[in-house]
Amino acid sequence: MIDDAVARRYADVLYELAAERGLEDDILAQLNLLRAVAARVPELGRALASPAMRDNQKRRLIALCLPDAPPLLMNFFAVLIDKRRIAYALRVAEAFRERIERARNIRTAIVRSAVPLTEGEREAVRARLEAISGAKVHLLLALDPTIIAGLVVQLGDRRIDLSLQGRLDGLRRQLTATEPGCEVS
Repeated sequence: MIDDAVARRYADVLYELAAERGLEDDILAQLNLLRAVAARVPELGRALASPAMRDNQKRRLIALCLPDAPPLLMNFFAVLIDKRRIAYALRVAEAFRERIERARNIRTAIVRSAVPLTEGEREAVRARLEAISGAKVHLLLALDPTIIAGLVVQLGDRRIDLSLQGRLDGLRRQLTATEPGCEVS
C-alpha cells in the first residue's frame, strides 16, 4: 500500500512534467516498453532493485532497454536511482498509465469470460460499460475457465458479475430474502 502511494507520487510528478512538454504519449510508450521487457525478462526488475548493482550500471541498463527514451524520462530514472527508488520503476510505469487514463477520462475494464468474445460482443460490452461509467472504456480481456457461462467485469472498484454462477447466486439471495427461515442450497 505504501509502495503504491510512493509510485503514484512519482508518477504524478512525471505526468505533470511530461504534460508541460507534450510528451505524455512518448513517455507512456517508453514506460510500456519497459514493462514489456520486464515481463519477458524478470531479472530486469530484480537487477534494478538490487543494491549490489552500481548506480551507473542501472543507468546503462535502462538506456539499453529504452534507447529512444526522451531526456526527461532518462533524467527521471536518474532521480529514481539517486533517491534509491528505482525498485519502484515498474509500479511508477503502471501508475503513470493510470494517471493518463484519469486525465483523458479513460477507464480500464477487466472482462473475464469462459470463451473468447466476438468483435460484436466486445463492442456491446464496451458500449454498455461506457454508458454506465460515462467514460471511454478500454477492455482487457481474459479467459477464465472457472466461469461456466457469461462474463465477469471489474471496472474500477465495481464488480459486475454476469456469469451463470453470479445469476444463480443472485436468485438464491432473492429467494432467501423473501422467505424468512427458508434456506436454499
